[in-house]
Amino acid sequence: SSKKLGLLYKNQTLSYKAKTGNWYKVSYKGKTAYLSASYSKVVTSSGSKKQSTGGWKTVTNVSATAYTPYDPGSGNLTAIGWNIKSSKKKVVAVDPRVIPLRSTVKVYYKGKLKGTYTAADTGGAIKGKKMDILYYSRSEAFNWGRRTVTVKYK
Repeated sequence: SSKKLGLLYKNQTLSYKAKTGNWYKVSYKGKTAYLSASYSKVVTSSGSKKQSTGGWKTVTNVSATAYTPYDPGSGNLTAIGWNIKSSKKKVVAVDPRVIPLRSTVKVYYKGKLKGTYTAADTGGAIKGKKMDILYYSRSEAFNWGRRTVTVKYK
């Protein structure tokens, strides 16, 4: 009977604060919301381990490819609703079962930090320890290609 706050996408993850009856109490867009347990599944992050400081979690051996908003099949909106063609935000597409959406993500290649992004998108081919890094330049995307990286997120 409450007002609808928004729409969740398939495989989108949220942290829940409590469960009361058949409802999960969650934070959504800065507001308290309730999500029906009938349409939800509780999952934990897989393939990750906690860092000892700062709350960062690490995922190793992640296959990272590059994409642009101009690639065939790239939509305008990310899974969390950002328009990638106009916003110029630093975005990675992730499997939300491994890295939760809206996480801050640091990507390391050969031990060097390559960039800090927001986990704002998903993709049909992004399953498990795979990610896509959004580049706004085709030449930068081609230069990146596919690399095995280490990811830290929180």
